[in-house]
Amino acid sequence: MKNQYVGDIGDYGKYGLLRFLSGKGIKIGINWYLTENDGTNDGKFTDYLTKKDDRLYDDQLFDLLIPIVNKGKKKSVIDVEKRQIIPKAVFFNELLNTTDLSERNAWHERAKEKLINGNTELVFADPDNGTLADYKKAGHRNGAKYAGGINDNADGNLVSNVTITVNHAKEEVGGGGVRVDSMDDLSLSEKIIVRDNTSGCNDIK
Repeated sequence: MKNQYVGDIGDYGKYGLLRFLSGKGIKIGINWYLTENDGTNDGKFTDYLTKKDDRLYDDQLFDLLIPIVNKGKKKSVIDVEKRQIIPKAVFFNELLNTTDLSERNAWHERAKEKLINGNTELVFADPDNGTLADYKKAGHRNGAKYAGGINDNADGNLVSNVTITVNHAKEEVGGGGVRVDSMDDLSLSEKIIVRDNTSGCNDIK
């Protein structure tokens, strides 16, 4: 996640999902996997906020995102937290700006402490590019943009229940995953990958 992405069409989809789960009484934890803005135009797809038809999906969320997006380059994940867009959620917003494994492990331990101490039942991981199963082996130069692979346990288990990673990238997702065709399929012992149709992906995994 980057602050420049806040309020993008992909955010509308993922926040809607998290609000749905929160409304079912699930305590949400969010690890932003926050990385530095990169000066590109990524995150510019916010014109949906001018379309009344898109408001129908979640009118309250839609209205909450408008003033955040209107902040332009000053918008950040802190705005999402302060406006309680995901009710009662616990957030970890420390910047991840290293590919050094020891530093990353320390960062991840701090994330676990914050989210587990918050008594979360489900943790949402929001890396820029989804999961990369072999970043630990390769020392990937863009490793901060990825969560550890679902099966390789590179980033460990955030909680004992569910970890969700939304993947917007049009690429193969490393590390496997569990296909979820409806919310009723969620098992509280799974890690799952959710691919969001609002970003041009084809299915939910």
